[in-house]
Amino acid sequence: MLNGLRVVGLIPGRGGSESIPRKNLLQFRGASLIENTVINAKKSLFIDEIVVNSDDIEILNTSSSLGVSIFQRDAELATNAATANRVIENFVKSFKSEDNYYILYLQPTSPLRTSDHIDSICQILENSTKKCAISVTEIDNKILKSFFQIDGKLVPISKYHYLNMNRQTLPKVFMSNGAAYLFRKSEFLLNNEIPIDDALAFIMSGDCSLDIDNLEDYQKLLEMDLP
Repeated sequence: MLNGLRVVGLIPGRGGSESIPRKNLLQFRGASLIENTVINAKKSLFIDEIVVNSDDIEILNTSSSLGVSIFQRDAELATNAATANRVIENFVKSFKSEDNYYILYLQPTSPLRTSDHIDSICQILENSTKKCAISVTEIDNKILKSFFQIDGKLVPISKYHYLNMNRQTLPKVFMSNGAAYLFRKSEFLLNNEIPIDDALAFIMSGDCSLDIDNLEDYQKLLEMDLP
């Protein structure tokens, strides 16, 4: 429970992937990425129910054997074009009928996200009126000195005065690492999207923020010196 509302851990795990076939079934420490996420979610002190959302029968059966709920995703939501917002919208309108609850969206491709990380992002919103908390990691702030090219003209991606500032005086820059998104169902349904405006940041280290997007990422995971 969080602020008097149930917390549903929603784990998306489609079967296909262009970058790595059957990516969510890749092995890490004796378990698949989908199993690893379920195991850590089950250790959370805040999550009341875990739901694995997939189009893949093997993933659904594996998840069910771990004692969590399953929700079979429609085929049109299992393509590379399907966004997280569409997957979540389909879930909240088809699966859960409660008036309101928190959704904790946990992508299996973040294998170094632990149960401690999961509980920490929940603690950020505990007793808060903010709409959302998102896991992020710090990135090189030199990106603030970058440009778009529009009609052949260079246009700064941020404020003009950043272009001539020393890197040491530029503000810190953070990027979502995809490990966790926490928000209320009611806030999501206002625009059918994760309410990232005015979101609070849960900062994770660069090492823990590894996202398995391609074979190089997976090889890096296997080669990491982990405790």
